[in-house]
Amino acid sequence: MIITEFREIGKHVELRLHAPKNNSKLGIVFTHGAALSHWEVPVNNHPINIIKGYETETDFQKLYKSTILSPFPNRINKGQFQFNKNNYQLNINRPEEGHALHGFLYNKKFELDQLDIKKDKAVIGLSYKFDADHFFPFSFIQTVQYVWDGKNNLELSATIQNVSDDQNEMPYGIGWHPYFNLGGYVDDYKLTLPAIKKYLVDEKMIPTGETELIKQYEQGAIINESHFDDGFEFQENQEFNIHLNNPANNLSLEITASNEDDLPYRFIQIYTPKDRQSIALEPMTCLADAFNNQIGISSIAQGQLAKSKFKMHLKY
Repeated sequence: MIITEFREIGKHVELRLHAPKNNSKLGIVFTHGAALSHWEVPVNNHPINIIKGYETETDFQKLYKSTILSPFPNRINKGQFQFNKNNYQLNINRPEEGHALHGFLYNKKFELDQLDIKKDKAVIGLSYKFDADHFFPFSFIQTVQYVWDGKNNLELSATIQNVSDDQNEMPYGIGWHPYFNLGGYVDDYKLTLPAIKKYLVDEKMIPTGETELIKQYEQGAIINESHFDDGFEFQENQEFNIHLNNPANNLSLEITASNEDDLPYRFIQIYTPKDRQSIALEPMTCLADAFNNQIGISSIAQGQLAKSKFKMHLKY
């Protein structure tokens, strides 16, 4: 049976789940962007938390770690876009670049609507209602659901419903921002990706429209000193699949998603922090600056509900 407790981390609250049978733990800070803060498994009888999340109050200085990025992931150039022939100006929350970044929900308190524990399975349901404002005049309800098997499988699904009063459609994209550490340093990890399209960016990290096909990780390759801060798009005939392995302890992470969802994950942003102690693998349904370049962006009709989902599997 999975054991639950609520832990205070400064002003925030984490739901911590413990599966004694498998000696595994899961943590979700629902008061901060529905963030996945902890996922611990026993590797060679040694506990490893694969998530670089929120363990202390100072960790929240890194606002976006593991949070939901909605109604857009990544950057919107100058916070400006046009939709259905109307011009919009988003709040600039990245003043050093002059951009709007990662949507509006990354630091919001979600409601804990569901906590369903059945033997070794846990289902956690969260929700947040965004009310239309001057910057984004669309109202929507964002829900998040975590399904955990008490061990090495975790499914993250999200639904968006446009509940605007006087708008027919709203632009929408979703992403997640988890940082992973499989033990040691990222330099030693093996990354496996299919042949995948990489989008080139300008000096302010906005896609230029140019792309190149990356094949060096098809058979898996050690990351070494490679630096990532790049957006990639899976090809039309490919399933979303990315694999990360630490050869030192043989701990592996696989992230998969289906093309059949209402809002399929077709993009991933990969980022390596300067300390090289983690790697961000960020599933996204659209590209950076999608409100402008329209690559992967969705239009959600008034009253419409759309769902996205991806899965993570650990092997050790």
